[in-house]
Amino acid sequence: MRPLYRIALLSLAPLGELVAGSLLDPIIPAIIPGNQAFGIERVVAYEGRWQQFDRGSGAPLSSYAESLAPAAADGVEVLEHRIVMELPNAARVVTVTHHDHASLAPLKIDSRLIGGSPERPSQRTFEFTDSGYTVRTRGPEEQVSELQVSVSVKGFNASNFGLAIAGLPLAAGYRARLPALMPQLQGSYWTVIEVTGETAFSLPDGTTIDAWLVDVNWLHLESGDIYPGGAEGSGGTYTIAKRIEAGHPRVLRYLTDTSDVRLVEITGDRLPAAE
Repeated sequence: MRPLYRIALLSLAPLGELVAGSLLDPIIPAIIPGNQAFGIERVVAYEGRWQQFDRGSGAPLSSYAESLAPAAADGVEVLEHRIVMELPNAARVVTVTHHDHASLAPLKIDSRLIGGSPERPSQRTFEFTDSGYTVRTRGPEEQVSELQVSVSVKGFNASNFGLAIAGLPLAAGYRARLPALMPQLQGSYWTVIEVTGETAFSLPDGTTIDAWLVDVNWLHLESGDIYPGGAEGSGGTYTIAKRIEAGHPRVLRYLTDTSDVRLVEITGDRLPAAE
């Protein structure tokens, strides 16, 4: 995401005052992991493939396989989110995120580079607590570095933020504030999500499905950068299926001013394993 402008968090600059005010407005309900307004039953299991396109040229940029399913980790029930992104030279990045099975709070992220340049780090893990997370990076020569990061509020995972939106009681005009964490960039955010419309999304089999259009405004808490929502903004618009049915992804599309990521295939095959 590219910020449209930057604000000073303690004295809002005039240009950012309106957007920043809504992002911090206590009147808009704040929903953190564990809030009763969030319904994990709305976050259903699925497997599919998404394609990213450039907004300017329409050229395909990348594709990835993604799945969500119940799993067990160290004897604990979790929701496992898996992304397999194919890279040039037969390399791929496999990212597995374990979420709390009731609140969708991130518990652990494991990202591994398989193949590719031997100079690049081969693995990064992020383990979460209520007060922050620990980053461990394994280098090309198996050396391990560790970093502790503290956060002011427990948040949803920004890397698959559409899942958090799908767990909300979406309806025409619905608004809410959600905290989000992007540990890969050591960033934390407050967001305001708003249902701004409806659409009929074309599924890969040629049928259409009714969906909500949800704009997301992002406030980066460390820098004060603001990413405005909407299809022409860097904060973007999510397309979320109204239908809640196991096997059918609910996050159908994420559209910003520079890219268009959308579902291109619903699959039933298992995704490639990390090892």
